[in-house]
Amino acid sequence: MNDGWVELIDATEIPLGDHRFVEAEGLRLLVHHIAEGYFVTASTCPHQEFEMDRCALTGHVITCTEHGWKFDVRTGAVVAVGDEDSPLPSYRAEVRGARVWAKLF
Repeated sequence: MNDGWVELIDATEIPLGDHRFVEAEGLRLLVHHIAEGYFVTASTCPHQEFEMDRCALTGHVITCTEHGWKFDVRTGAVVAVGDEDSPLPSYRAEVRGARVWAKLF
């Protein structure tokens, strides 16, 4: 770990328009690869702690299949259905070499 930054996954393992589940530092995370780049969010919906590892990613929006909450993976903001005061936790991400890193702490 380096100033709160944690190495997560090889960027080439995540096709454009998809995401991958990873665990790091005791956190369950999703690493998303969209047109704007790589973004990291919690993998658990804040509504009822449903695991979103296999939920659909459409553009920059992930939809929780349990109750239909929709989140912007770039910011974690609720974009439809859910409570705007319950965003999806998100983390700063960057690619270093061929690896995706996130600032978790």
